Amino acid sequence: MDTGTNSTVVAAEYLGMAITEPPWLNYFRKWGPKLTYDIAEEIKKVEKLLPGKLKSAFDKFIRSLPNEVLGEEGPTGPKLKNNWTGDEV
Repeated sequence: MDTGTNSTVVAAEYLGMAITEPPWLNYFRKWGPKLTYDIAEEIKKVEKLLPGKLKSAFDKFIRSLPNEVLGEEGPTGPKLKNNWTGDEV
């Protein structure tokens, strides 16, 4: 598989070259499907049953979980990444 046979340069400002950007490059919304999991509804049901301090501790714990646990959206576009204008990390 030769990945270089059908490649396209999408930016080269650092070389002083004028490149016409493809339209998809300026898409700033999330890419890909949005996935949701039923676990979010189950968590709400449990939270309703808990008394005062236990409810707030449970809420704090749930908020500490990464977003991917309750649902997931695609990544942002390439221009929103740090390495687009800065150093690659």
